[in-house]
Amino acid sequence: MTDDLKRILAKRIREFRLSKGYTQIELAKKLGMGPSSISNIENCRRNVTFETVERIATELGVKPTDLVNVKPNERDLPEIVAEVAGKYPAMPDTMISIYQDIFKHGIFFKNAEDYYYLWLIVETLRNDKKGDRGN
Repeated sequence: MTDDLKRILAKRIREFRLSKGYTQIELAKKLGMGPSSISNIENCRRNVTFETVERIATELGVKPTDLVNVKPNERDLPEIVAEVAGKYPAMPDTMISIYQDIFKHGIFFKNAEDYYYLWLIVETLRNDKKGDRGN
């Protein structure tokens, strides 16, 4: 397994594990592995067989290909939010939470500005909804 593939696999396993709310030890136990196994995989200290990738994917409720598939131009959400925060008014924590949720589901925007525009749409819809309450 190449180092690049190990890093991608490690990152994706960590992302999906965290989205399920599992600790490394809990996931290892569910898979019948030793307590440090998932840590070693997520830190690129262990090669993984296709069978192990399949077992991990099944336990995490995803397809094995989801664990090695990275979209082109994918960037980490904190980097994007930091970039947007430097250019535009501060976004509330609830909006950042929404970004994190859609990020977990594999939805990425190519440009940081797109996150800002999504925020504007949500704010506009929220304000329209508030205006409807008085009618």
